[in-house]
Amino acid sequence: MGRSVPADSYYVGTLSEDVALRPELRGWLVGHFMSGARRTQAVEVKYWTIPEIGRTQHGWKREKIAVEFTVVLAGKVKAWLDGQTVELGVGDYVVIQPGVYNNAVVVALEVPATGITIKAPSDGSKEAMPPPLGWDA
Repeated sequence: MGRSVPADSYYVGTLSEDVALRPELRGWLVGHFMSGARRTQAVEVKYWTIPEIGRTQHGWKREKIAVEFTVVLAGKVKAWLDGQTVELGVGDYVVIQPGVYNNAVVVALEVPATGITIKAPSDGSKEAMPPPLGWDA
């Protein structure tokens, strides 16, 4: 006899379809702000793609609690981490601890650039920040 599984126990999706269906979520797939089986306070997961070279729409921030992990799957991007810039290419990743003023994907250098960002926990406590004075991509 099979066991009964609640309707929101799992979700099967396709990255490109989920991102296209909900553009207002900007690629976020899992987190405290989602619904159903994709809603969790344990982790946030985002699939991102940048089609054009240049400055991205990714925001400047400082996480209060969450640790962020971003890995580049294709292309090349520039990250800004507390005043330091670093280029990340295919297979490169950055781990950002809470309290670091950052923009992990500030400029696309080679496109299409794609990657995955994971944050834990998913608590919504990030502080949005303005670009630093004198920032030049």
